[in-house]
Amino acid sequence: MKKLILLVILLPFILFAQEKNVKPEIQIPTSVNEELRTTDYTSINEICMFIYSNGIGSHDPTTNSNGFYWPGGESASIPAVYSDGPMIGFKVNDSVRVYGAGYSSAFTPGALDNEGNPYPESHESMGIYKVRKNPGAVSDVDEREYMAYCEEHWPGQYGAPYVDNNNDGVFTVGVDDLDFLGDEMLYTVFNAANSTSTNSFLKCPAEKLEIQSTVFELSLSGILYGNVVFKNYCYINKSDKTFKDVYISYWMDTDLGNFNDDFVGCSPEHNAGYSYNGDNYDEDFYNSEPPAIAYSQIYGPMVPGNTDDVAITPKGDRMGYKNLPVTGFAFYYYGSSTYAQPDFGSYNGATQFYNNMQSKPISGSSYIDPNTSQPVILPLSGRPDENTGWFEGDGWPNGPEAGDRVMMISSGPFDMEPGDTQYVSYAIHINRGSDNINSVTTVLDNVEQILNRYGNGLTNVKDYAGETPESFSLEQNYPNPFNPTTSIRFSVPEAGNAKLNIYNSLGELVKSVVNKHLDAGNYESTVDMSDFASGMYIYRLTTNQYSSSKKMMLIK
Repeated sequence: MKKLILLVILLPFILFAQEKNVKPEIQIPTSVNEELRTTDYTSINEICMFIYSNGIGSHDPTTNSNGFYWPGGESASIPAVYSDGPMIGFKVNDSVRVYGAGYSSAFTPGALDNEGNPYPESHESMGIYKVRKNPGAVSDVDEREYMAYCEEHWPGQYGAPYVDNNNDGVFTVGVDDLDFLGDEMLYTVFNAANSTSTNSFLKCPAEKLEIQSTVFELSLSGILYGNVVFKNYCYINKSDKTFKDVYISYWMDTDLGNFNDDFVGCSPEHNAGYSYNGDNYDEDFYNSEPPAIAYSQIYGPMVPGNTDDVAITPKGDRMGYKNLPVTGFAFYYYGSSTYAQPDFGSYNGATQFYNNMQSKPISGSSYIDPNTSQPVILPLSGRPDENTGWFEGDGWPNGPEAGDRVMMISSGPFDMEPGDTQYVSYAIHINRGSDNINSVTTVLDNVEQILNRYGNGLTNVKDYAGETPESFSLEQNYPNPFNPTTSIRFSVPEAGNAKLNIYNSLGELVKSVVNKHLDAGNYESTVDMSDFASGMYIYRLTTNQYSSSKKMMLIK
């Protein structure tokens, strides 16, 4: 069993080493709130994954090495990722800013106040909050006590998910409840307002940017849910500046067992980057079939769209907007100038990363498909398991041998005005097939199933207690009349696509509540109508076999 280090000292920050087989040590945040941890991990299913309070993920502070293990959960010991973390790039008055968490972090633990200023170092937002739905099942007494403390002091006022029981839009201690997105959940918040951290990362000036992070796992076993962990991020511009041409990214140094025998690829149709073994042998996986790992974007940043578009956010759907897909993919391997890592610790590296976010090499030129000699937007978007397109190995004539790989997926561009908020959600999947190539098929099939279930949001519809229904049903909303939120319950007796839409008295669609694949079950969706005028509305549940409508009254 891994032992969690609660108080750690700041380890030396070593810039990324270009020599092959050399891994830099990771910067671990110092403890500034003695009640809260600076590092923690989730391990309720087959994945054991560490996070840090400064945004760094998948790195083990007890060994300063790989920190994403699979399979086995709490007892897992085989590494799959050395480090990963969120990144963001944008321009302020044509000057590039790039912040991120990887081998070091540009972020500082803690939230920002309403003026965008950091709170004192001992503030209650400085650390990681960890909770479980069933903490009594945890055998370690100290762990149970820590989870009880976190639940009692849940930081809903600083962005942690909560259920607004009195519908006032404000987290109230003792009234509102924490919102369990999974069976185990970790929450932390960090910012880019500390110039010491931003300068050491890529020599960028600090900006009043806050990032809220929620990590969760489901305790379900099986090939799908037992091998996935979710990460939700909320980016808030708390400055008085406009962030122009913003790209939100996720960076990962994947190491599947032995890190010197890996390939990577991009799957545009899955909004994912993935890594797999270059051959069917990896001693770290006891010479059995090596797995593949994929990072998929479940929903991306929201931008204006057509009138019939619907964007998904944790706060509800937005008509007339759309979520951006993955628009950029970058990958790095040693010994290459075109596919080299950006220069960490240098402002030149900020420009290089910003080029990567736009799906360009660090030089700012174009990626060239070696099979067609033509420029491409997303490199390595062929499929090794289907032997099509440009992929590492047989799909890259005279390409590099398998080795240590790093990659990044990005989504943009868009602008963030002062006060703007953007949400992005990711799922990290790992699984194995019958061999190293078939593992790509297996893990991307898992990605597709998760996207079918959650691609329209992770929080807008939830199961409620009850046996699997025998027939379709749509219940009357409660409360009714309501202001401004109400709950709608419905049942579907078999798996399939379901839509729950709201129309005005003229029959015009005004809100899409649910539009995705649902398993058979009983569901409840909370609807927020605060942006709409008082009056009568009609809500309709539609599946391939069923359609039913009911009226509801909004009174403000």
